[in-house]
Amino acid sequence: MGSQCNLTTNLHERQTAIYSPSRKDTQIPLASYGNNVTIYSMVRKSLGPLGRGVHNLECVLSADQKTDDTMSVDKVFWFLEMAPEMFESPHSIGFQYFEFCLDNEIFKRIMRTSFDLVILDEMFSTAQGSIALRLRQKFGSKIATFTTTDLSSAFSMHRGISRNPVISPNYYTKGYDMQSFDVGDFWGRLKTMRDVIAEQYIINIAANRWLMKAGELLNTTSSYRELFETSYGTFMDFPSRYAYPASYCSSIIHVGEHCQEPNELPPDLRKFVEDPNSKGTIYIAFGSIVNWRVSPPEVIAIFLNVLNSLTSYRIIFSYGGPEVKDIKPHVKILAWAPQNDILAHNKTILFFTHGGLKSVKEGVCTNTAMLFLPFFADQPRNALFARELGIAGVIYKKNITVEELSYKINAVLTNPSYGLRTHKLRRQYLDHVVDPLDYGSRWALRFIKLNDHHKVYYKNRGRLLSWISFLYLDAFAGLSLLFIIIS
Repeated sequence: MGSQCNLTTNLHERQTAIYSPSRKDTQIPLASYGNNVTIYSMVRKSLGPLGRGVHNLECVLSADQKTDDTMSVDKVFWFLEMAPEMFESPHSIGFQYFEFCLDNEIFKRIMRTSFDLVILDEMFSTAQGSIALRLRQKFGSKIATFTTTDLSSAFSMHRGISRNPVISPNYYTKGYDMQSFDVGDFWGRLKTMRDVIAEQYIINIAANRWLMKAGELLNTTSSYRELFETSYGTFMDFPSRYAYPASYCSSIIHVGEHCQEPNELPPDLRKFVEDPNSKGTIYIAFGSIVNWRVSPPEVIAIFLNVLNSLTSYRIIFSYGGPEVKDIKPHVKILAWAPQNDILAHNKTILFFTHGGLKSVKEGVCTNTAMLFLPFFADQPRNALFARELGIAGVIYKKNITVEELSYKINAVLTNPSYGLRTHKLRRQYLDHVVDPLDYGSRWALRFIKLNDHHKVYYKNRGRLLSWISFLYLDAFAGLSLLFIIIS
């Protein structure tokens, strides 16, 4: 009889789960080994069947169950910059979802099930962290985490990974800082240290309070420290060959470096992109979380002006904003588009994206030159890496003008080096001794077999150090005292 696995996830902003159906790909190999794989989410809109042996269980909130993410967070993406202070709010929103789901029958079913392994998204872990720790307390379930981004300073410290935060781009890279990175820039290092200190407070004190409150509702002890101490390892979706070199540890398992097979385009789209008069296809998509209805009023007009001018190309724009008029026939606007299939088509020559990790990976997998317009979260940092690697141009969200947009689009279209570097990165991205999904699945099965006393052999001992010991403050104090005594 196969083992049982559970992936719990928390909420992203603006009424959508942080888990996307595409991430079921990381769980499919587990299901193919005969395991019972279940994904549990707290959402406002059902994700629907996931297929291929992965079961989907959900607590779907009703319209009258109000949470703070239904308010004005849309404006955050257009008008604010990323900062650690913003990390507490998603934790409190997660707690609101958690409270609403406590009496849900699906939730009760989850809490009655003896899962062998619980894999949880570690970002904003208010709900999923408490659920995992309660299942461990009740049934002895093993715990592993899943991260969709690079490691922040606070989460690195919880793992005992010693990373100097100032020698790589700031985890909270601002849009105005994504054009370049200079390790010798004093003010840049100072801003990074300010964010690192703020993050330590937000994650370990402010946000941690919400985990503790959620744990109390389940009669268990919940905190980030408890979560990382009980976790057997981390499945990492962030590619190991994308960012600057950084330290890792043996409990981090990279599973994200794989490519999804494309499907044939629908007949209407295929006819559109294969127009013999077209120089190529430009695909534009900024993710479902960007709300065009709250964008600066001139931005939509600027976009339409520039797109209408590119008559030599065929343009597909995945757009969910206000109705637009006077669109020329070479531009097709869709509420939803088969992104991976469009990018994989041999006529596609430019991917204009917000720079979310999933989109970055699909651009690399399809050898497509990219242009980034990052809005929030990890997107500016992803854009900085892409620019440094030479696979994309970047545009700042507060500098969208007709001239800037036209120049940046044409700069990528007319420079073949972007596509060539993307092709080179793809070869490195897929160069593995073992398929990452198969490797991750085997680690998951290994975690099920391990006991707590095994962790002493492979978990980093540095995680046990206090800040006083880590910064050698006790050693300096001892040496200072010795010097005073001798003198």
